[in-house]
Amino acid sequence: ECVRNRKFHVIGTQTDTYKKKVKNHEETQNDLLREFQRRDAECQYAAFVDQEGEYQSTVGMANGNVNGHIFAFRLQPSQPNLQHDEGYGSYGLTLA
Repeated sequence: ECVRNRKFHVIGTQTDTYKKKVKNHEETQNDLLREFQRRDAECQYAAFVDQEGEYQSTVGMANGNVNGHIFAFRLQPSQPNLQHDEGYGSYGLTLA
């Protein structure tokens, strides 16, 4: 009887420890995934450019810079690179 109770106690303790480790790993994974998605979103948007061509952060917008022309650019990695002749056949045409 005493051995059986000790065995169940050890198994229960090991199970609880395992559950805590799994929960910790899941939280770490979620934190890393959120950080990765945040960085990916930051990389997809280029810097803001005002009309003089200088780079400007969103702080400038927050300070009321509404007179300058501000453009946001977004990368689209799923789009093919149309500058190369691979598979699209430019037929010798170039941009002037």
